[in-house]
Amino acid sequence: FNPGPNFGISMQAPKPLTIFKQEFRYGAGINLGSLNGNTIDTKKINTISFDMKTNFEKLPLDFKIGFGISDMTGSGAIGASGTIDIMHDLPNTVDNLDISIGIRLQQIFDVDKDWKISHLHGLYGLNINIGRSITL
Repeated sequence: FNPGPNFGISMQAPKPLTIFKQEFRYGAGINLGSLNGNTIDTKKINTISFDMKTNFEKLPLDFKIGFGISDMTGSGAIGASGTIDIMHDLPNTVDNLDISIGIRLQQIFDVDKDWKISHLHGLYGLNINIGRSITL
């Protein structure tokens, strides 16, 4: 497959969660992606995930771990999905706007009727995240 476009949207809960004295912002996300096929048809991969995001004091990076399910149209498979995003915040002059650039690693596994697990895809990519805090 060749690289293809990916669009995602996520929402975070207003209050963080603390695990082992580390603060995590958690939420849910939806990613819609497409891989352009060389010798086979283009494959669409749609993912819904639960995400936890954190950073460490001495590193200028944010880390996001996600667990969810992915649907791969064309193959008829729905699999368990895990993602790791490593991001760096970019400076900007707009209030309440968060911009970061990062690397995403995603693994997708199939679980059949007999609970046998098989690896379907290992995906990676560069991404730009643009977000804004919304207060209700």
